[in-house]
Amino acid sequence: MKDTVYIYTLENSQTNEIKYVGKCENLSIRLRKHLTDKSKTKKTIWIKSLESPPLISILDEVPENEWKFWETFWISIFKSWGFILVNGTSGGEGGNTFQNRRHTEKTKLKISQSLKGRKIINNSRKGPKNGRFQDFKLPKDQMILFIKDIEKHISQRKLSRKYNINRNTVCKYQKRKNELKRYIAGWTGDGSSSVS
Repeated sequence: MKDTVYIYTLENSQTNEIKYVGKCENLSIRLRKHLTDKSKTKKTIWIKSLESPPLISILDEVPENEWKFWETFWISIFKSWGFILVNGTSGGEGGNTFQNRRHTEKTKLKISQSLKGRKIINNSRKGPKNGRFQDFKLPKDQMILFIKDIEKHISQRKLSRKYNINRNTVCKYQKRKNELKRYIAGWTGDGSSSVS
């Protein structure tokens, strides 16, 4: 018997947008179950709305006795990165099932390695505003055009294609348009802002 399982993602085959994180032992069987599921959930409604079946990809291979933690971990990571997932729960069948337990050294190392090289940006509304738009990879002139396109009410899909950015990011910046304008007004030219 296999003592590891897969943490996987489902993504839109047209846009490559990741929408679901789950756990399985066999990818093809699990995808078939997703495609034939008759329940009415965010996930099944999303799958039925697609023109072609979603792509299923292995995100991680984890010890079977730790899958609940890892599924919860990856769902929270993707949400923190701005992905809008259709998962019905925060993972692990009921959230944090790892309370009052300790990680093995191997697990701690795996967590550490998965987070290495990740840029930590202070996106908290209470904290300093410098760096809040550092993940927006457009130069100033394109950012100005992007804002003008938002004001023309161009669709998220068209904006995503035109500027080659994720639709979740487009949505995020549409909601914060005025804040983004103030950020650009204080632009220093090196990708940072003098606005504090």
